[in-house]
Amino acid sequence: PQKRAAIRLKEIEDNGFENVHFAWAGATEPGIGHYYRIQAKSFLIEFVNTQPDAAGNPANHIHCVWRDMDGDFALPIQ
Repeated sequence: PQKRAAIRLKEIEDNGFENVHFAWAGATEPGIGHYYRIQAKSFLIEFVNTQPDAAGNPANHIHCVWRDMDGDFALPIQ
């Protein structure tokens, strides 16, 4: 993990931290649905918490994804 993290950090540094963007949508209160993304030239991170659970909590089910913009699963993005 440390080697991979160093590689990712170097990609961000090479492309410039000023080119990393953050976006938020949704509530700012706990337990209410929200979404955010962090995007740069080489990656995209998305987090979403908008789905209610069986106990009636309005947002208690999350999904998170990391996308490699140079090719997920070592495949070129077409």
